Amino acid sequence: MATATTANTALSDLGQMPISPDFQLQALRTIIGQGGAIAASPYVGYGGPRLANLTPDQLNAQQMTRGIAAGSVVDPVAMQGAINYGLSGFDPAQVNKYMSPYTTGVVDEIARQGNKNLMRNVLPQVNTTFAGAGQFGSTRNADFTNQAIASNQAEILGKQSEALDNAYDSALGQYNTWHQNALTNAGKVADLGSTAASNLGLVGTQNQQETQKSYDLAYGDFQNQLNYPKQQLGWLASLNSGQEIPSATATPTYDYTTAPSPLEQGLSAASSIYGTFKTLG
Repeated sequence: MATATTANTALSDLGQMPISPDFQLQALRTIIGQGGAIAASPYVGYGGPRLANLTPDQLNAQQMTRGIAAGSVVDPVAMQGAINYGLSGFDPAQVNKYMSPYTTGVVDEIARQGNKNLMRNVLPQVNTTFAGAGQFGSTRNADFTNQAIASNQAEILGKQSEALDNAYDSALGQYNTWHQNALTNAGKVADLGSTAASNLGLVGTQNQQETQKSYDLAYGDFQNQLNYPKQQLGWLASLNSGQEIPSATATPTYDYTTAPSPLEQGLSAASSIYGTFKTLG
């Protein structure tokens, strides 16, 4: 009997066995089953538009910028020529290029008008004066006539020199202005070309950024599709994570106190065998 008691004590030391209610086990099976079907579903990408295209105004602005840039291309030979001209020294021959083409006509007209006044007004007045005094043709009359002619010529030359001097000053001013503006204009053209190139670069950068956005979206989709199975597996595992299912407990009902011990079973078998042999003998 001691052996039966020991066996019963050992079983009780195993503790109580949990028994979960069937309705809770069925609910868990349903969640896991449906979750498994969802987790096994294929990856479905978004089929709608995801990246906005450039607007017509933006495209037109880009085309205008390209046109301006194409028209702002600077001829390096012409640019260097303008710089060299701006840095060059004084050249009288260049000044003559700025002389008015009407200067010669003005000078000639001054001489014509001066000689006309001499013949029609100055000399007749001298001769009339000496004729009235009875000295026409005299030496004194000739002296006054020569003085009048010399004075008239000096006046004509003076006016011609003044006209030429004014014309040369005007040409010299224009020459200096253009000479000084050569470097300024060359710099402005260079700035214009640089600005056009910069604007064209901005257009290129804008197009590159739009293309890069498309590439980034495609790469993001690739990453999402690659990680989709792992995410689904993690989601499925989370369905059973932290589940606390209430359960009842039961103590084993096996009782070895009334069961024969092995020794008793052995003696009983030996007695039975002995009785059989005695009967046969």
